Amino acid sequence: MKIKDIPRLKQQVMSILPITQAEMWKALGINSKDGSELIGYMLNERLIKRTIIKIGSRRTFLLESANGNGHAKRIDYSVLLSGDKFSPCCGCEKDCVPVNCNQLIEWVVSK
Repeated sequence: MKIKDIPRLKQQVMSILPITQAEMWKALGINSKDGSELIGYMLNERLIKRTIIKIGSRRTFLLESANGNGHAKRIDYSVLLSGDKFSPCCGCEKDCVPVNCNQLIEWVVSK
């Protein structure tokens, strides 16, 4: 891991918290050695806290924001999907009434 990559990687980690240590490595596409080094930097700067948890019979670490500014929970985007179609309201800038929106009605019916 190059020193110049650390600020970008730290920012990425903060955006995906809370996350297990192993999931973090996969999400960032880095190996465990670089991941441990990055976690060390972030622990020293008190950006994150690391807690031992058990998943099944396996012990792992949960990484969370040290100051509570991380995401409180993962956002469930599945409510915006109907099959593989995104809700037509996502990003829509039209001023309409939902009960009269043909795109929304078609999307709801396709669920």
